Order: sequence, then structure tokens, then C-alpha cells
Amino acid sequence: MKVHVSEIRNAKGFRKVVLLLIISPLLIAIPLYILYISPFSLYSPELSSVHHSMTANVSKRVSVKPKSCDIFKGKWVPYAKGPYYYTNSTRCVVDDRQNCMRLGRPDTRFMKWRWKPDQCELSHFDAKEFLELVRGKSMAFVGDSVGRNQVESLMCLLANVEYFRTRIVLLHIQKRVRNAVRQCYMHPNVLGVLSKMNVTLFYRQQLACSLLMIQFFSQVAHPVDDAPSLEGLMSHWFYSDYNFTLGLVWSPNLVKSSIGNRNVVGLFNLYLDKVDEGWTSKIEDFDYLIISVGHWFSRPLIYHEKGKVIGCHMCQDANIATLSRYYGYRKALRTTFKAISGIPNFKGVTILRAFSPTHFGSEDWVRGNCSRTTPFGKEEMVIDANNLEYYLTQVDEFRAAEREGRKRGLRFMLLDVFEAMGMRPDGHPYHYGHPQNKREAIADCLHWCLPGPIDSWNEFLLHMLKVEAQRD
Repeated sequence: MKVHVSEIRNAKGFRKVVLLLIISPLLIAIPLYILYISPFSLYSPELSSVHHSMTANVSKRVSVKPKSCDIFKGKWVPYAKGPYYYTNSTRCVVDDRQNCMRLGRPDTRFMKWRWKPDQCELSHFDAKEFLELVRGKSMAFVGDSVGRNQVESLMCLLANVEYFRTRIVLLHIQKRVRNAVRQCYMHPNVLGVLSKMNVTLFYRQQLACSLLMIQFFSQVAHPVDDAPSLEGLMSHWFYSDYNFTLGLVWSPNLVKSSIGNRNVVGLFNLYLDKVDEGWTSKIEDFDYLIISVGHWFSRPLIYHEKGKVIGCHMCQDANIATLSRYYGYRKALRTTFKAISGIPNFKGVTILRAFSPTHFGSEDWVRGNCSRTTPFGKEEMVIDANNLEYYLTQVDEFRAAEREGRKRGLRFMLLDVFEAMGMRPDGHPYHYGHPQNKREAIADCLHWCLPGPIDSWNEFLLHMLKVEAQRD
């Protein structure tokens, strides 16, 4: 079909049409590539069957009571289908420092394992089931970069729901590649939008399919307030179809802090009896509060209580008494739990995510070695003394807070990833969390690759939410 120059020049929307002429081939070609050609194509019978299975049975699954057992005791078993939820190319936010495959990690075996509890089965993560459980609710993660690591895993897992939902719209109006455009431009919703534009019918038809497909990119959960990760600031994402808010607050020590002597690299002052109000002021209305903290207590710290310096950890000052990192950690947790119990209108569930073990060995971020490509078995795992002390310290404080919280009708839960992650030295970025020019200078044996074993944390979380739903 030809378009005459006179027709275009006489139109009031001359500039719009010229722009549409330029971009329309790309608008049509790119979505069609994504839908039908790319390895992550939306047009897949397998995905369709998965979606129908999910939607047909979700209500039933939400109501099924999880089998009572300790899901945190078990072992890793081979799972050849992995990665079974998403890839590093999925449309979700993944910090480059944990996007191990993108930065050149050569092996994929670390993605092909699942956690198997000793006495029961742990269900796969069902994104729709998760969102149904948190419908109309809110969940805040508070703490450090490992907490952010889990949030990014969760957002990638939840991306599947939007993926399927948009695909159903597309399948409704498309049957075959050869007539995709013809089918698309007949869709009344799209033509309704285009009819309001000063564009000829030909261009409405050509652009309709593209606009509908581009709708795919706007369907995913989007950040309402994507604030930088600075103390006291919060990022949050809103899942409009479920009226669910997911929040992330940066507070790596949970208590008030300030920069210390600049002559000591990384030195901070910690005020152990003063909670960081940057997060406590934001969580009153949240239904779930997930605390992730620990690793920042290994840094050089000066401890303050009652307005005085009481000691320090690695502060390089002979005039200040030496106190361990665990002293500061214990006091900070105690202050944190006391603050939670003291928030007048907070009625949410507090979940403490257990300490996530590192695998540096006796080394550090430069010389650490977590190059292993398979998990440890139970008999192989050697628990690092520092990791264990962090874990035992937080469990002690958690149990005490749980007892006190019960008096106020508050609910505390422990997301105990310690044993499971102690077996996964293969799941860290190692040298593949940074570009090649920095690779040999940094060995990250603390954070976790995405996708990777950290995805199991959200399987645990979903199980806990189901248990909590049954309790209510």
C-alpha cells in the first residue's frame, strides 16, 4: 500500500507521522523477535501449559497446609533442569556484581542444585502463589547488601507472573507468525488508542501490533521510588495487580552510625544503644519486616553507649579497649529488637534472616578462594569459627526477642539459611562479580550469584508465609 506525500503533508500530525515512519520497522521487528525467535521467546506451548497449571491450581495450593518439618535441615541434591526460575537475561534488576554469567563465569553447575530437607519436600517457588499470599500487604527488607541480594532474587522470581499475564494477552490475538501483524492491528483496545492519534489507517495498522507488544515492557512491576542505597533512604516497588508493596531500606548495622577517623580506612562509629531511625520510622505499617544484617560488623568499629566510647574493634587506637565484633553485633541486635517491640502501631511479622556464611577461608576480599564449582556434602562442610559465632549470637538474641514479643502479641520468625548456605562455596561471584580488568583484584566470597543458591531463600520464605497463613 502506497502513501502519497500530499496525504502526509496535508495531515495535521505531519511530524508525528514522519517519526512513526522512522521507528515503525523497529517497533514491529523487535517485539516479534522477542516473541518468536529469541531463546526466551514468549510464544511457547510449554510456557502456556505452565501458566494454565499455575492459575488453575493456585487457590488450592494456597490453602494446602505445608507438611510440618524443619525445612532448614537437609542437603543439596542435583537438579539438571536448573536454572529453573529465571536467567541472568530475565527482565528484572540484577546488580552486575552478582550477575556472574554476564561477567564471564565459565561454569553453570552451581545453578543445577536444589535444597532437599531431610524429612519433607520443599516446594518450588510459585510466583503467583506468593503474590496471592501477600495480596494487599507490604514487605520491607532492612539491612545490608546481602539483603538487597535476596530482594533482587525475589523480584526476578516474581517477574514470571507478569511474563505469563502479558503472554496470555498476546496469544489471544495471535495464532501464527505469518499473520501476527494482521491479527494484532484488529485488536480493539489498540485501535482505540490509535484512533485518537492523527495518523492514517495504514499507520494505525502497522503500529498497532508494536504498541500492544511494547505493552509487555510496561506490565512488569516498576519502582515507585527508586532511591539510592544511602542510610535512611528506601526503595520500593508496587505490584499493582496485587496491591503489594516490596520495600528495601539500607541500614547495614541497624543502629545509628557515623564515619570515624578518616586515617583508618572504613572506620565507623556505632551507637549501640540508639537504633537507626532511618528504618524504624518507615516500617510501622508494613506487614512483614525482614532483617538482614551481620557482615558490616567485621569492619573497623568504635562502640558508643550512653554517650561514651566503650571500646572498639580493629580501630588501631591503643587508648581504646578492644571489644569483639560479636559484642557490637549482639548489642545492635538487642537494640533493634527492643525498638521493634516499642513501635506503637507495628503489628507485622518480624523475620530475621540467619547469618549468610562466607567462604573466604582464612583470607580476605583480595586473596579469598571460593573457586569450588559444586556444593559441599554434610560430611565435607567445615564451619568457619567466625561464621558460627555470628550465627549463635543472632540466634540467642532472636530467641530472647521472640519471648518478649510474644507478650505484646508480636510474631517473630527465623529464616535459617545458615546450614544450607554453608554448603555452597560454589554459589559466590568469586572473581566474576566485577569486569575483567578488576577481576583478579577482588574475590567476592560473600554475596551470591543470580540466579543461584540464594533463590532457595525465597523458597524458604514462601513456605514460611504459607505456614503463617494457616496460623491466621
